[in-house]
Amino acid sequence: LYDIMVRRAELAGSAGGARAASAELPFRMEAGRLAMRLGRADEAASAFERSLAIEAQGASAVEAQTALETLYETAERWADLADLLGRRIDAEGEGADTLDIHVRLARILSERLSNRERAIAHLAWVLRVAPDRDDAIGLLEGFLDEPDSIGAAADLLDPVYVRQGNWAKLVALDERRRSFIESPERRTMWTRRIARIYEEQVEDLDKAFEWYAKVFEESPTDGDAQDQLLRLAPKLGRWKELAGILGDYLDQELSDDPPVLEVVRLAAVISDEHVGDRDHARKYYRRLMDAQP
Repeated sequence: LYDIMVRRAELAGSAGGARAASAELPFRMEAGRLAMRLGRADEAASAFERSLAIEAQGASAVEAQTALETLYETAERWADLADLLGRRIDAEGEGADTLDIHVRLARILSERLSNRERAIAHLAWVLRVAPDRDDAIGLLEGFLDEPDSIGAAADLLDPVYVRQGNWAKLVALDERRRSFIESPERRTMWTRRIARIYEEQVEDLDKAFEWYAKVFEESPTDGDAQDQLLRLAPKLGRWKELAGILGDYLDQELSDDPPVLEVVRLAAVISDEHVGDRDHARKYYRRLMDAQP
């Protein structure tokens, strides 16, 4: 019976033209159904592919599309399945009804075809329409360990976490971003942001102090980092720790440049007035005097 359907389809379509194609369609569809029942996957796929070429919309097209998705997935024909889903999105338009297709296609692109760039583009569209869609967010979170995709994935997740008030995830996101950055200036930018989130959103001043200390370590002559540490130290009773942070830097930095000498002055005052460490205070005051012209 299958062979008869194929022959009748060929005969119906042999005349050419739209009317011939319309006459061919039901035979192709039936041939596809029979091939699937017989377990002849390749023949079934060929029949349904031809059916879609004849009619891209309508009930037959929906049946052919559904059958091909099953056939391609079973045969692990991931590139063909991705192309099919992409054409389905084009046919159905960029409405909310295509959200599931976008997510499914993104998963195939990332997990089966290693094309994270295209996957992220589909997920970006999903989040524009449905900003809190969990499966799209979960896929993006899976890209955060990859150097080639963390930037784009993090840019999409950032506003999601801010809107949700999920500060723990936002901090973790910024820490991960920071770990992949080679530029000292950009790295410090994220370090400063983490410190600010801990202070302003999480309201954990101890964590904020620790991260402002990292800002100082990365940019010791940055006046803002020094100011933040000076502001938080008395609130937390962490003068001794701040003196140690400044001292560790000054043990390594021996120049007499004005920004460095300002750190020496701070270390002297903190050691003298807030820690009561006269030995270190004298050392720093002496260094200031020796630097005078």
